[in-house]
Amino acid sequence: MNSASAARTSVVLLLAWVMAAACTVSPNPSQCRLDTDVLCPGDFVGYSCQGGSKPSASCGNGTLESDGETGYCCAVESAATCVVDPSTACTDESTGYVCTGPATPDETQAALVCSSATPGPDRKSLFCCTTS
Repeated sequence: MNSASAARTSVVLLLAWVMAAACTVSPNPSQCRLDTDVLCPGDFVGYSCQGGSKPSASCGNGTLESDGETGYCCAVESAATCVVDPSTACTDESTGYVCTGPATPDETQAALVCSSATPGPDRKSLFCCTTS
C-alpha cells in the first residue's frame, strides 16, 4: 500500500470513528459501532446499531442483520478542500474554484481575493478569485 492510499484509509477510518461517536440516542440508550462486516460501496462506511440509533443523517436505510442489530452504510465526506475548476463561470479573467466543506480558496492561498460562495452541485461551493 502506497503512502497516499494509507493516508486516505486513515482519514476515512478517523472520519468513520467521529461519525460513530456522534450516534443519535433514543430515550432508551442504544449505540452504534463501526462494523467492517457491513459491506458498503465506494466511500461509504458500515455501522451496526442497536435499538433506534442511526449513526448520522448521511446514512442510507438500515438493514436488519442476523444478530438483531441494524446495519447502515454512511457517506464519509472528504476533508475540506478547494481546487481550480475551469467549468465555473467567472468573468473579468478571474479563476474558478470549487470547494468542499467549509474551505475557501483564500484560506490556503493568501494572495487570492475571492467572491462570496455560490452554491454548486453536491453541496459544494463555487468561487471566482483573482490574485491581489
